[in-house]
Amino acid sequence: MFTLHRLVFLLLLINVSVLAAPDVRLKYDLSASNGLIPYYNNDPDFPGIFPEFIHLVLKEANIQGESIVLPPARTQLALARGELDFDIISPSWFKNHKIPKGFVLSDPLLKMTEHLIYLPQKEQFFTNNKSILGQTVGTVRGYFYHDDDTFFRFDLISEKEIIQALYKERIDVGISGDLPALFWSQKLNIPIQLGPIHSQGYVHIRLRDEHQHLLPQLNKALNNLIEKGTLDVIVQRYLQIMAYSNTPQSTSEK
Repeated sequence: MFTLHRLVFLLLLINVSVLAAPDVRLKYDLSASNGLIPYYNNDPDFPGIFPEFIHLVLKEANIQGESIVLPPARTQLALARGELDFDIISPSWFKNHKIPKGFVLSDPLLKMTEHLIYLPQKEQFFTNNKSILGQTVGTVRGYFYHDDDTFFRFDLISEKEIIQALYKERIDVGISGDLPALFWSQKLNIPIQLGPIHSQGYVHIRLRDEHQHLLPQLNKALNNLIEKGTLDVIVQRYLQIMAYSNTPQSTSEK
């Protein structure tokens, strides 16, 4: 009996120590290129679809989070080193839709589509994705592209710079998400064509393996918010913000 009581006492101590352990704080960077509007917007009042939704997911899941802003090229290194704990990614951005080892994916958040983009007069040259084989293609530094071993990357800072490079004829074609491309096209008053779809798929929270025990909490939280329509409300608000804020710049600012 003494041994049983002692065992129960030890189990209680273990449970108390687990409950008393400091809360996990997940560090993340959703800034992408700082030009991934409307998904990320460098504005504390309107931070973007991803920052707003992820903040609510973490709150719903009762998990502390810490937002860190790094240059895109450093984000992947920080994730590999454990300086960041998660990002948002789509398997469609990777070859054969396979994400690197060491991570687990959450349930899907929303669908994103990337296109080949070019000036309207270049449309005849880019009729499908094979059109960029062996070509120089405008890309964003630090971004993943599932077929970037088949073309020459021309890395730029953001989607905005890709469109400016098209206008200045530094490149003939680039790759961009549809909404960021349309935003910067209108903002810069540079007509561009959304060409063939380059990738399409749902984005997920990509979490480092050591935190995979938190995945059920995160999935429950994000699915609850999606079912309530919270994500749809956020998306629609940012589409309206895009429409209202899209005043074309003068040609001299391009």
